[in-house]
Amino acid sequence: MKSFDRPDEEAVGVCMKCGKALAREEVIMVDGKVMCAACAPQQEPAGSGVPGQAEGMQQEQQLAHGGSKRLYRSRKNQVIGGVAAGVAEYFDIDPTIVRIAWALLAIAWGTGILIYLICWLVIPVNPNE
Repeated sequence: MKSFDRPDEEAVGVCMKCGKALAREEVIMVDGKVMCAACAPQQEPAGSGVPGQAEGMQQEQQLAHGGSKRLYRSRKNQVIGGVAAGVAEYFDIDPTIVRIAWALLAIAWGTGILIYLICWLVIPVNPNE
């Protein structure tokens, strides 16, 4: 069988995802499976400059080693004090949802404003930002 991208070469493997015939130079091994460059998961080098990637990796490593996730106020998504954005990052949801919930609490019973102010005083700012 001939390679898909290099018809002059003999195929040495077949991609496990797309089924494309691969030449020796095209084979990428991922967890013992043969894959092509298009199907293999992209791995970015450490310190690639992608914002937020270092914090996410640090939290994943912390959780993997038995550490707990920390609640911080966010500086990058803050509108007033960063409380809603920090809560949203902690629960991995959209900050707009948290802001709407806070606004509804403030309108309905007035407790949203008091809770926000207390959180603003108690929750520390994220040191990684």
